[in-house]
Amino acid sequence: MTSTSTSTFPLETLPTELQCAIICFLDPIALVSLSQTNTHFRHLIDPSRTHFTERLLALECREAEGGPQINFSRWGTLDPDRNSPQWEANRWACTSCLKLLPHCAFDNWALSRIGYRKPIQGSGIAEACTTWEPTENARRAAQSAKFLALMHRDPALRKRYAISTTCNWGRYRPTPPHGMSPNIELMQRHLNFQEEGIEEVQGMTFSEFEKASEDGIFARDARAVEVLRAGANRHVRRCIECRFRRGEFRGSAGRGRGIGTTRVPIVVGRQKSFGTVIDRYFPGVSDVLENKRPDVKAPVFTIYRQDSLDKPWTLYRVRCPNCEKWKELRAFRVGGVWPRWKPVDLSDTAMHGDVYQNWDGTGVTEGSLNSLCCNHCFVQKHGREKLGAELARWFAHLIDIELVNAGSNLLSGFRGLQDSSLHAERSIKNRIKALLWDMKHLFDKRSDLSATDVALLRQRRALWIAAGDLSPSWKRPNKWHVEWVRYYDESEVMWYWLKACKEEVQEEGIGSRLVEWALGRDEAAASGVSKNLIV
Repeated sequence: MTSTSTSTFPLETLPTELQCAIICFLDPIALVSLSQTNTHFRHLIDPSRTHFTERLLALECREAEGGPQINFSRWGTLDPDRNSPQWEANRWACTSCLKLLPHCAFDNWALSRIGYRKPIQGSGIAEACTTWEPTENARRAAQSAKFLALMHRDPALRKRYAISTTCNWGRYRPTPPHGMSPNIELMQRHLNFQEEGIEEVQGMTFSEFEKASEDGIFARDARAVEVLRAGANRHVRRCIECRFRRGEFRGSAGRGRGIGTTRVPIVVGRQKSFGTVIDRYFPGVSDVLENKRPDVKAPVFTIYRQDSLDKPWTLYRVRCPNCEKWKELRAFRVGGVWPRWKPVDLSDTAMHGDVYQNWDGTGVTEGSLNSLCCNHCFVQKHGREKLGAELARWFAHLIDIELVNAGSNLLSGFRGLQDSSLHAERSIKNRIKALLWDMKHLFDKRSDLSATDVALLRQRRALWIAAGDLSPSWKRPNKWHVEWVRYYDESEVMWYWLKACKEEVQEEGIGSRLVEWALGRDEAAASGVSKNLIV
């Protein structure tokens, strides 16, 4: 008798009705664990796929399995950001294959849209009990779950969140006529906040609203909506491989409505900033080169971005039709040379100038996309030597492009000086001519600059700076002139490195080193994806 009591699970001694009532309050992880304790609870609970999915969604919220917490700001930026080790360490649940997978296994929406994000810690969604019910109450439980899903799709909540995070009010907001008191405009603003249901403003008087910070109100309201809605739709989140197997990627190459084809789907990934096009398609390549990349960045002189040293590029994941693995676009030796390039066929809209070409000038067509082959599969078909030749040709082309950019950087200040001489006083104009008299032939060379030319530019730049008042632009410099002066040394260092790489890429054996780099990076990325927690 004693042995029987010690071997019986305490909950098992209660009447079945009480057992069921207690089990309903378990969290999804505890529910499945209890069902695996003995035969009695396995038959009583009999967890379905829905309950195993709930368990997986609960596991992704725990740091041990799902990784460190990530917070979204009002404007969609992350803390920590997408380039951090914390982001790489995170795992998200795919409710189709029932695995916890890294970010590269999903598209952007599956991780960033509010309904698909991980829920806020401590929220009702994060701490939800299991939906398990006794058999006779299963239908009632299903109806309750459906009601909760509809509640989380409340249009009013969606609109509040759009206002709080993007200030998108959805309709025109009239402003008071010009010349009226600023208080009238603020009063209208106060009414707008109340009409749209911004929670904090509902019981707030106008005098309190005057003293409050709108940014603070928006931030708190966005957080309140996230507590209610973040993670509400995770039960339908699927990885890109499961979506492909379900036939969700139907392809649109040649029709101008998207990217990829039915045979070779392409998924838009995150944006990442790179200093050069070489960094975009050959990241870390200097590890296999004799000439190591200097730890500097040169200015890119972009509009509306002062002191910008890089440009945002969109990453793309492509499914290789041969090995059936998803890899980054560079693994297919495909890519454009400007950040806004897309792997799409828009030949039907050539009249609008939207033709996207590959780096070698070939057009992007449905046929070219269907024939894509990753580096590993290319080696199996054609051998390492041919892959090395392809990579060397691509690398040399990108070096030439960056040499043009580096040469333009070094010459940009002198071009501005030459232009300013057209409207300068005669004495200033003569001094500028004396400084530039033997440099005009360099303005059309850019990529053909020699080491002697670069040394001449440095010497004339020193004379220009020493003069102090040589041009009107020096007295009131524009931002690009300031960037040129500030980062000239970095631009020069990058030019010397690119020049050395141009010589090295012509050496014998460079192809085998590039193959080593390419296959090594692909294997490292693949091993990171394969370490998935299968539950």
